[in-house]
Amino acid sequence: MTALVAASATLLLIGAVSLVLGLGPGPGAGVLADLQARASSRWTTAPRARRVR
Repeated sequence: MTALVAASATLLLIGAVSLVLGLGPGPGAGVLADLQARASSRWTTAPRARRVR
């Protein structure tokens, strides 16, 4: 798990540096978009709690 976090952080760092240097979106851009999509879908697809009367 730690290796996965380190790898994604490295890709995000490379992507940020490439954006700053004007090289266009780097390899981390897709990773960031994927993480955001997973986080948003996790919250939207969660079952809703039912209120008890």
